[in-house]
Amino acid sequence: MSRIFFAIIPFALCLAACSSSPPAEEIRTYPVEISNLGAAVNSALDEFSPTITANGRRLMFTRGNPTAPFERDFWQSTLDGDFWTSAARLSDRINRETNEGSPSLSADGQILFFAAADRPDGLGKSDLYLSQLDGREWAEAGNMGFPVNTEHWESQPSASADGRTVYFVSDRPGGMGGLDIWMTSQDQDGKWKVPVNPGAPINTPRDEVSPFIAKDGSTLYFASDGHPGLGGTDMFVSRHIRGSWSQPTNVGRPLNSEGNDEFFSLSAEGMVVFFSSRRDGGFGSYDVYRAEPNPFPPGAVIVLSGTVRDARTRAPLEATLRVTESASGREYSVQQSNAYTGEYVIVLPAGAVYDVAADGGDPYLPASERFDFLNHTVYDEVTHDFLLRKDEPLPRLEASVTADVLDFSLLHGASSTGGLTIEEETRRETLPLLNYVFFPENSAEIPARYAMLTPEQAATFSVSSLPDATLDRYHHLLNIYGYRMRLESSFRMTLTGTTDGSEASAVARQRAEAVARYLTEVWGIGADRIAVQSRGLPEKPSGSKTPEGREENRRVEITSNNPALLAPLQIEEVQQVLKPPFVRFHPSITATAGLNRWRFEVRHGNTILRENEGLSSYPDSITWNWRGLDGALPVVESPLRFTLYARDTDGSEVTTAPQEIPVSLVTLERKQLEQLPDRTIEKISLILFDFDRSDLGSQNLQLLDLAAERLTERSSVLIRGYTDRMGADDYNLALSQRRSSAVRDALSPRLQGRSIRAEGVGETSLLYDNDLPEGRFYCRTVQILVETIK
Repeated sequence: MSRIFFAIIPFALCLAACSSSPPAEEIRTYPVEISNLGAAVNSALDEFSPTITANGRRLMFTRGNPTAPFERDFWQSTLDGDFWTSAARLSDRINRETNEGSPSLSADGQILFFAAADRPDGLGKSDLYLSQLDGREWAEAGNMGFPVNTEHWESQPSASADGRTVYFVSDRPGGMGGLDIWMTSQDQDGKWKVPVNPGAPINTPRDEVSPFIAKDGSTLYFASDGHPGLGGTDMFVSRHIRGSWSQPTNVGRPLNSEGNDEFFSLSAEGMVVFFSSRRDGGFGSYDVYRAEPNPFPPGAVIVLSGTVRDARTRAPLEATLRVTESASGREYSVQQSNAYTGEYVIVLPAGAVYDVAADGGDPYLPASERFDFLNHTVYDEVTHDFLLRKDEPLPRLEASVTADVLDFSLLHGASSTGGLTIEEETRRETLPLLNYVFFPENSAEIPARYAMLTPEQAATFSVSSLPDATLDRYHHLLNIYGYRMRLESSFRMTLTGTTDGSEASAVARQRAEAVARYLTEVWGIGADRIAVQSRGLPEKPSGSKTPEGREENRRVEITSNNPALLAPLQIEEVQQVLKPPFVRFHPSITATAGLNRWRFEVRHGNTILRENEGLSSYPDSITWNWRGLDGALPVVESPLRFTLYARDTDGSEVTTAPQEIPVSLVTLERKQLEQLPDRTIEKISLILFDFDRSDLGSQNLQLLDLAAERLTERSSVLIRGYTDRMGADDYNLALSQRRSSAVRDALSPRLQGRSIRAEGVGETSLLYDNDLPEGRFYCRTVQILVETIK
């Protein structure tokens, strides 16, 4: 196969005549979790050469064409919560009928480098091209020209964070043999310099391909069949230290395999790897995968982001941001804020102090800010908005207001409209019921937090009317069991009262009797269907050395002859998802005589949905969740209109012209009729992980069977483990990871290795109130989040 197609298809497909790589003496295995990105990104076609923005939210990649075997196009997906949105093809300004491949985005996502063949302005077999965002649209791509491109073959670019240095692959003369990695950078006039070959130890007499320069500017990842590996192409890492490149290190298993593994890509944080591979259980030939943690992370960087705005109107501005290292005075980078949104993203290596100057040009005065990252040693994110003032007299009275509702964003991806979209999605939740009722010390009285009904209320009770919050549902535990026992006469239960080990033994039985009495007197359950017993500590006690552990042991345990009595709650509902989830308004008032009064309002037709007012001062921004004064959302697609009124102390008044925010309603019915993208989100919570345990009990295994029934080939699964706050942070993190891994190992055979990912968060994200024993138990959980693309 001609190398002309190497610009657009994985390196491995061009190696039919190549032998395997030199054998490795020892390739280490690292604890890396690998998962397929799922049906939103991958298909039966080839997906490869991913590139991602600094914030890790916008992913671009190359996809095959089912009707043209050697034609490839660029597609893009954005991260929406825990899952990637259905990929969309880039515009025809970038994608041509000719061949494109190997995209590489600058850190802010505003400069796109790529390779293309068969274009009229091409200089060789494959050339490098560059396109810049013009607001929200890609400008016409231009050939990077000589000396970057030659009559030979140039492909697979990787841009530095600021887009001023590019690594690429070429077979041009002057290399070490085969395909080599080369590097070029811009001079002060913006012209690309003559590319240089870094030589050994990066390049070998064989082939080095798919370079990726990390956001720290000194860590280089690449694929090679010339360095010792497992077979085919392996991925390697080298670091630029004191002017030279270190000996490349094989990134090891499981990132590398006996197959071909290429196209490493990282966000600025550096711990999550996106790469292309051809592995069992994928969707097609080549898929895009995610791996975490990166066993060879780059150096720490800081992502500085925000907007540049007019200080008075808060309108977004295109401006030049010039970054200087304070100690040396060396210019580090020059970047532009986006002309449409005013957003900017700058990636800065940790361990230095930087001066950033924003210049919007005449008539704006420049603004600057100093950022001290000298003592930063780990990845961080910092936000700062530059407000530029005009060099002109202030008006006597002026008011303006802008809304951050845009249909494109460097920082948060894209939306389908420049307004509010209310989309209906099917949400399912499986919530197991913790079959314990907890009691105060030396007491057999059921605590007031449990929902206790009268017989009249029990007669009209319905599970469908339960509150939304998990613990509020749990506090209806006895009502749920009473309701089920009343419906099914064969159900029987056993109530086992326990103590904390120091209480009088009689209180254990009294606790069980209190629960039995409620079920018989309120729910009318026959006493012959309820067995009452007691013991000291529970069979599986929590630790008795802490107050929390003893509190958890003071309980009544509920078991049954039929698992259906204790079955989880199944909730299915249509939820309205707001995109974006909120809007932020930026009011601005200039009143040289002094402000007397102001008023801001949003109307839908003649109905006021939002209003704010005040006297001599007003807020910098107003955040709104789209809901009216009664808490309701708009129900028709007519636009929202907002205005700002101001009056000064001299009595002069001004009201801004009404501005509109379009409203789009995307119902399930509309999705079906118009064949719009749709998805179902499901959350399955596993509880009954005993204190300090990660083994799956029989009830959890039954829940996994239930989960497996709902999974399809287009399902993506995220398994997230949690713990309570008891114990050390690092121990709890490891415990949560063991819990999620146990669920993954049990669920993976049912999903055949498709898109499944497991992670543990420990106590960094406490799901429920840990002051309550039930809250701690519900935190000892694994949540299975399932997204199914339709």
